[in-house]
Amino acid sequence: MSGEQSAAWPIADGALTQNILDLIQQASHYRQLKKGANEATKTLNRGTAEILVLAADTAPLAILLHLPLLCEDKNVPYVYVPSKIALGRATGVSRAVIAVSITTNEASDLMGQIRALKDKVPHFFFTSTMKDEGELGRPAPRPRKPSVPQTMFQPVRRVFNRLLSLLVPRDWSRSTLKDIMNNDERQNELIGTYIECEIAKMNTTGVTAALIAGVISSGFDWYNIDDTAWVTRAMWFSGLVLAVASVASSAIHTAAFLRIKCSRNVTESFKQALGNEKTSDEHWHPHALTPYVLGGPTLHLKLAVLAFVIGLFYEIWRAAVAADLAWKSDELKIAFIATLIGGFVVVNYIFSVFTIVHHSMHINKEQKV
Repeated sequence: MSGEQSAAWPIADGALTQNILDLIQQASHYRQLKKGANEATKTLNRGTAEILVLAADTAPLAILLHLPLLCEDKNVPYVYVPSKIALGRATGVSRAVIAVSITTNEASDLMGQIRALKDKVPHFFFTSTMKDEGELGRPAPRPRKPSVPQTMFQPVRRVFNRLLSLLVPRDWSRSTLKDIMNNDERQNELIGTYIECEIAKMNTTGVTAALIAGVISSGFDWYNIDDTAWVTRAMWFSGLVLAVASVASSAIHTAAFLRIKCSRNVTESFKQALGNEKTSDEHWHPHALTPYVLGGPTLHLKLAVLAFVIGLFYEIWRAAVAADLAWKSDELKIAFIATLIGGFVVVNYIFSVFTIVHHSMHINKEQKV
């Protein structure tokens, strides 16, 4: 056994290797797989790695040896498989892959299989270490503790992502763009369709924002603006600025997509504008801020509506409080009825986001483009 081969431990046996490769193939379909040493390192640092699989025949093996150390530090199980070619084929590429990371997704159907594999890997890890301890001279590793980011912060992260999806559909935009950029068979067709959809979305957002700006402006005529509270004026002026920003950014984005559409090479212009060069896993990736930039006009529009509504309800309840909250006062009746209707609208909005809109944003997680 050579020095490099002995350093690649523990190596899974034939049965476990086949189980690992089968799970990697499924994880690739579920978008729960990161290929390459650099991408695997990122998942470890971000606390999203469930298990790392490394290729034992990597040459030189030194380029991988930092990953087991990082796994030990992050309490993430890892295991070697004999062939980097087989590992690459399991990920769906024809080239060799030296490292993959299966990432976490509590809502995924794969989590049961991932946990079952993690139960096998530590058991194999300890038995392999005990058997080879005399030969390798390595001390037995400490028992693994559950990873804090994966056990404590995962529910908080899921809630935060849900709340974030109320404003910006980040997951939908980035995963969809990545699929389109790396779909060799229908790339030109998908890019053309995506550009048309973005132009239509920006046009709709711009028109809606212009209407909202008109509504906010008319609000200054409903009340004597000099008699309203400073909070109301601040909210309404902020909403007006946000609505105008939504109109302007929608127009800018529409013009940018039209320039891409009219370029000589639409595919390359699209990739260069919205994505990075191919990384170590041979895939194009959207820029980190691309989802937020594309969602900017919609975000401005939502914040404009929110600012206007806050200012409106503040003024309504200020009038009710000024009337000493007397049940017979018209101001309190108006405030009470307006609050009921507003609450009904908010509940319906959240329900629509977490059902139809949220499902449409994440539908490509369950099927390929």
